Amino acid sequence: MVGSRLQLALISLLLIVLPLGLSAQASDSSASPHRKLLLYVDQPPNGKLTENQLLMVSRSLQLILRVGISGLAISDTIDFVQKGSPPDLSALAQKAGADFWLWAQVSTDAGKTHVRVRGFDVPAQATKFDTTVTREGELSPLELPFEKWDDIVSLVTASLPSGEPEGQDSTGPQEVTLTIRALPGTLITGPGGKMARAGGDGFASLNLPGPGEYSLRATVSGYYPETSRFFLAGNTELILNQTPASWWAIDASLLEIGYPSFDVARFIIPNSFYVKLGFTTYAVGLAFTDTHVVTNNPLTNLVFQTGIYLRPEDVLFRPYINLGAFLRIVHAPGKLFGVDPMSWGGFQFSIGTEIGSSPRGRFFFEYQPMMYTASIPGLLQASFESRDPPAGWSFSPKSAFNFLCFRVGYRWAL
Repeated sequence: MVGSRLQLALISLLLIVLPLGLSAQASDSSASPHRKLLLYVDQPPNGKLTENQLLMVSRSLQLILRVGISGLAISDTIDFVQKGSPPDLSALAQKAGADFWLWAQVSTDAGKTHVRVRGFDVPAQATKFDTTVTREGELSPLELPFEKWDDIVSLVTASLPSGEPEGQDSTGPQEVTLTIRALPGTLITGPGGKMARAGGDGFASLNLPGPGEYSLRATVSGYYPETSRFFLAGNTELILNQTPASWWAIDASLLEIGYPSFDVARFIIPNSFYVKLGFTTYAVGLAFTDTHVVTNNPLTNLVFQTGIYLRPEDVLFRPYINLGAFLRIVHAPGKLFGVDPMSWGGFQFSIGTEIGSSPRGRFFFEYQPMMYTASIPGLLQASFESRDPPAGWSFSPKSAFNFLCFRVGYRWAL
């Protein structure tokens, strides 16, 4: 894992440094300074490349196109388009303000790398080229920083109308503009704590030194936080694919590692404050004793809780707290069905954390001390077989406390 990260960092560094040296060789290539190109890189179904390899190919093409075609702005769709088609790409190009899109599909076969490239002029609704270029051997990520893509640059250059190139000093870092298209009101947090907020038109912008690799985080009420990683070499537009927050969640868990529970939660404040209704049954459970493996106690707790998360969704450990009350229902066949005469129920407090990287489904762990009310003093304690209080339990004449109560489970956001 460490080796792959070091390799990824090395390739990223090479992709930053090498184009600076190549820029002097690109002075003869030009395009209209007002043209924008939409780039989309993918592979055939069941392709052999990893997501990182496709990302490196995309970055390599972006850099070479920017260096080889002066004044060309590029919007990259690799982060928010799963599968591309000419109508879809044309629609995305128009949405991004681009008037030309370039699709590159990478495949390997018989020891060779094939890149099918298609260029499309959106205003003219005309395919300018559709061909396949080939490289001997599989295109290693370590070789990508040295790949010039001359054939692809030539195809794009010939397809774009000529114009006066904008002067561009690539001898050192320069400030470039990142334009972010997001939902109105979205707060964009970039490197170094730089912030911008999308206005009513859905646009925000940040000025950053380029070239460089950056990440930003976008937050807006009612939607999941969006973190995007991108490479910035020139003025670029980034379109965020913001996902609406979940309003419902379902929990399946085990109390004390033995008793099944099921809960349904409804968010009052998206991604934050919620109420929850569920049950824990003792009808079937795991005993973990020397004499019993399975227990059978005709008792079920109906539980109502309210809680709040203490951290945002895009963290590995997301803590939260719950406050709740429960009603104990006895369901002994032929004997009793109703509220438990020894204790109608009680109250519980939970402090827990979700664990995982996906906001849609996570494991969780809770510490959940419980307080039981006693209808008749001493009767609840007498219901235990042993005269000594069980581990973690404490009794008073009118109540009982279980301090060693834990819950583990899995939570699905709907």
